[in-house]
Amino acid sequence: MNGAQFWSLAVSAIFVQNLVMVYMLCDGGFFKALKSPASCLVYGGLVTVATTLSSMLSWLVNRFLLRPFGVTWLSPFTFILIIALLEFSAEKIVARFAPNYKNTLHKLLPASAFNCAVLGLVFLNVQVNMRGFLGTTFYGFCAGLGYLAALLIAANALERVRFSAPSKFFKGLPIALVTASIISLGLMGFSGIVIPY
Repeated sequence: MNGAQFWSLAVSAIFVQNLVMVYMLCDGGFFKALKSPASCLVYGGLVTVATTLSSMLSWLVNRFLLRPFGVTWLSPFTFILIIALLEFSAEKIVARFAPNYKNTLHKLLPASAFNCAVLGLVFLNVQVNMRGFLGTTFYGFCAGLGYLAALLIAANALERVRFSAPSKFFKGLPIALVTASIISLGLMGFSGIVIPY
């Protein structure tokens, strides 16, 4: 892949095919992370690491184990197992090398690893099988950056909403969902854009 193809993949993963705002692949952890910019950065960073590593390992397993032996029907179980092993390894690494952060990351690591965006991305990468190893890994990294960008955009929008006076029926989660929907409509404007390379 050349530089233009990587640029096209980055723009596509971050804006055109944003996991949160276009595919609606987010969970309750997304809205919990909107409490502060620091929590957005930590959670978004963990999701970015999870999407990158799971894309890389899932491509390798799919390419060298599942497809050659004709057992692609095992892919859901295999990909969930890969994500679980990554989360387990991350907890052991944090406990070994950064014990001060163990309590802080104890709830965030499983939430970021078992995020539906991570598993959804792995299946999207398997469906588009022509990117190769580097393209799939880079797409996973950029999809994680897109998740982080969606977090930061939603956090900024919700901060503005806090200073407004919505109706009592819209306070809390309803206004958060309406705000996320409006941001999603804005990002949908990128759909259909093809960057030639």
